[in-house]
Amino acid sequence: MLGIRQLSFPGTWRYLAPGGAAGAVEVPIGLRATSGDFLAALACAGGGIVMEPDFIVHDALERGDLEPLLTEYRWPELGIYAIYPPTRFLSRRVRDFVDFVSDRFGADPYWSTTRTTTGPGAVGPGA
Repeated sequence: MLGIRQLSFPGTWRYLAPGGAAGAVEVPIGLRATSGDFLAALACAGGGIVMEPDFIVHDALERGDLEPLLTEYRWPELGIYAIYPPTRFLSRRVRDFVDFVSDRFGADPYWSTTRTTTGPGAVGPGA
């Protein structure tokens, strides 16, 4: 198994089971790295199973370099937040940036349009 170093517990994978029950499984992490892109590339080369967000692995999934696993389960989702001080008048630049981020990464981001699940677990060939 491959894991991202920044996580407090990279070997604990939390999920929602098909019936909606929350659970967690402990997985042995053989290699930790600080780059999700590196871990995805390693999985594509047959280096193991990786749990990565869709935005990192979507191209590899589309090409068939990775196969989604456990798609009947729901995996943690990442959020993006724009935080700014409360003010009566928001500057045009801040408003434009918030609108851009919302349009680009909103409810239907480009990396999720071709898949019906958000399962980030994936395995490369030969793993």
